[in-house]
Amino acid sequence: MFFSLGSFYIAFYPPDEPKYVDAALRMIEHSNYIIPFFNCHIRFDKPIFYYLELVVPFKLFGVDYMLKTGHNPFGIIEYAAKILSIISGSLEALYLYMIRSTYSMIKKLQPTAL
Repeated sequence: MFFSLGSFYIAFYPPDEPKYVDAALRMIEHSNYIIPFFNCHIRFDKPIFYYLELVVPFKLFGVDYMLKTGHNPFGIIEYAAKILSIISGSLEALYLYMIRSTYSMIKKLQPTAL
């Protein structure tokens, strides 16, 4: 979770990240969770699961309420959009550590040929 320290203040990286986030925000705003839209056009650049994956943290962090009121305190929308990437990056680092430690244990147990 060390990766998440500065993500409150980092804006979305253009050109793609703002489009994904905006499509997920429009899904919440219009309560249409089947067809993603961006600039009033249907957006099928990614599978629908990717947009639904963004909707879940938006709902957990209350982004739909922030959309209605127009407030975004402390960059919550940016953080909610990036939290799944932060979690998956942390899990990937842990997984690679476990693989490496398992590999080093197996290597120590193997007899060496002289």
